[in-house]
Amino acid sequence: MAIGNDMTSTVVPLSGEITLAEAEGLSRTLQDALAQGPVRIDATGLARADAAVLQLLVAAQRMADQSGHELQVGLEASGAPGALAQKLGLSFALGGKGQTGEEGAPR
Repeated sequence: MAIGNDMTSTVVPLSGEITLAEAEGLSRTLQDALAQGPVRIDATGLARADAAVLQLLVAAQRMADQSGHELQVGLEASGAPGALAQKLGLSFALGGKGQTGEEGAPR
C-alpha cells in the first residue's frame, strides 16, 4: 500500500482484497496517517473487504473525530465493499449512502 499526498491530505489507497488478515497493518497505517493530519481513504479500487475492515474504517472515523482531523472515505456503493457497508448499516458512518469522500459528505 503506497501512501501518497494530494497537497491537502494524506491519501491511503485501498485496492484488491482486504480482509481481517490485513486489518492490523491497515489500522497502524491509518493511526499514523491520522496523527499527521487530514486523511483521504481511496477505496474505490477495493474489490473485496470483510466486515472487520469496514468496522476498522468506522473506528478510523472515530479516531479522526477525536483528533480533530478530517477523514474522507471514497467507497464505491456499487462494489461489493460498498454493498456490504450498506447491508450492515455502516455507509452512513462512513460518510454517506453512495460513494463517499469526494462526492459524498466529508466527515
